[in-house]
Amino acid sequence: MGLVDLNNYNKVEQSFLDAIYPITLDTDYDPSGKVYTFVSKGPNGSITKHVEFYKGDIKMDDVDVFKLDFGDLQYDENGNIIVEMKKNKDDVEKLIRKIDYSSKSNNGDTRLIGGTLAVILADFFRRRRDLAIPSIIYCRGTTLSRTRLYQMFYSRDFERFKPYYQVFGSLENEWHPFTKGVNYEAILCGLPDDVTDDILDQNP
Repeated sequence: MGLVDLNNYNKVEQSFLDAIYPITLDTDYDPSGKVYTFVSKGPNGSITKHVEFYKGDIKMDDVDVFKLDFGDLQYDENGNIIVEMKKNKDDVEKLIRKIDYSSKSNNGDTRLIGGTLAVILADFFRRRRDLAIPSIIYCRGTTLSRTRLYQMFYSRDFERFKPYYQVFGSLENEWHPFTKGVNYEAILCGLPDDVTDDILDQNP
């Protein structure tokens, strides 16, 4: 486990470095490198955010689809992370951290959190760029309001995202180019040229 090296960031990541939190790639918890953490700080204190990419039940041909989950780590009264023995998102039984995926920290740092998530997304893509099959990210919150939160993060920095990512929103089982102000059922994000028409023809 260690801080993500800011010196190796590409252009998209550099464009967000003016407003992000320090990011930890948590390989102690997940040796495969798909879990990140950072700490939100504000009037409600320090809140550790857990960001996880995993392969779920969304399958598409010719591409690795990863879901993105984002929530608050839960601690016991002694300040220890709460863990439970159960199957993880990839259906493997192990000690799983307890995460609150519906919490609202209200720390007044939405811009910082959005920038941090953008850099985590870029770092995840960068670590997988040499694989034969491209990766795309599928975002759908536990509630409609949570999905809109993901949209808000993207919309806020829309102009900085556009040169580096292809982003689509799902409406009635069809993918459409992301448009600010539209409430989508889910969001799909990939690097340029990775999200092909064949992929978009597949129902989310």
